Amino acid sequence: MQGVTIWNAQIAHEDERRSIMPIFNGEFTARQIKILRAKKGSILGNHYHLYSEIRYLMKGEVYYWLLNKRTSEKIEFIMHEGEIMMTGPEIVHTGEFMKDSIMIEGTEDPYISAEINDYKEILK
Repeated sequence: MQGVTIWNAQIAHEDERRSIMPIFNGEFTARQIKILRAKKGSILGNHYHLYSEIRYLMKGEVYYWLLNKRTSEKIEFIMHEGEIMMTGPEIVHTGEFMKDSIMIEGTEDPYISAEINDYKEILK
């Protein structure tokens, strides 16, 4: 889908002491990073932003519905542990957490509040 990129996190370096796995490396500039802990069965999103976001699923599984407001393209997919999803501006996103999950999220602009940053649009 235009405006959405999904990939698996890959180990960039590993030795007997550690492994290094970048979530992003130049593809994105974050103004905010947060950790989301979501419970199984939770439905989050049903909105879009005017900026890009990136998500890394550390633990769990999420069923996503996405809609590109500019092109009307729609996709549905399951995001698995170790996957990264970058969404551009005006990508409506809704996620149903199929397991208890931990996700790292980054936003291109600072997040202030739902009233200021989130533009509601119901997908699920």
